Amino acid sequence: MLRKLRESQCEEAVELQVVEGVSAPGGGSLPTVELPTFCVAVCPVDGRLSADGLKRAMVQEPDTPVVTRVRHDQVLFDVRTLLRDTDLDLCASALADAVRAGLRR
Repeated sequence: MLRKLRESQCEEAVELQVVEGVSAPGGGSLPTVELPTFCVAVCPVDGRLSADGLKRAMVQEPDTPVVTRVRHDQVLFDVRTLLRDTDLDLCASALADAVRAGLRR
């Protein structure tokens, strides 16, 4: 992700951290179960950006929407959901596009 941000010349607009988190497997027989996981947290540091704005831009991505969650003004990518290298590349590109669009406002 950091490489994509560097290529987009917008790496200083956000900070990336690895944080502990939880995943919810869903409804059915396990509606209240939470599984420990790690997330890549994207923290906007440029005043033109917000976590909610980045999340909204990525889910509206025309080719492949990227679903994330927001906690404490951080966009969280759950690494449990990134199964292949192509998933990571897709998420990194969507993030770079969202940051670039936010900086143009």
